[in-house]
Amino acid sequence: MKSDLDLKTYERTIYERIDLFIQHFHAVSDKLEDEEDVKSSIIDKFIDILGWDLGDPLEVKKEQKIEGRKKADYALKVDGKPKFKIQSLLGKSWNG
Repeated sequence: MKSDLDLKTYERTIYERIDLFIQHFHAVSDKLEDEEDVKSSIIDKFIDILGWDLGDPLEVKKEQKIEGRKKADYALKVDGKPKFKIQSLLGKSWNG
């Protein structure tokens, strides 16, 4: 995760970025056609907002093996170890 910002600045920045993400989500959510759209348009942006570097395999591992032959689309790492797993799905409705 990014460590070059102090905590207060990071909190203010993340709230602003989440607001922008919500606007983006509402603009694109009904245009998503498949899981790859969900990953690139939604999940990648959200992971970036949270402070993980998608280009750094020490922070984010795509297609992380989790159990047997199952894989998570993303594993977010803390201290180099997978701590959070994300699986993208495309449903018929984003509203439940």
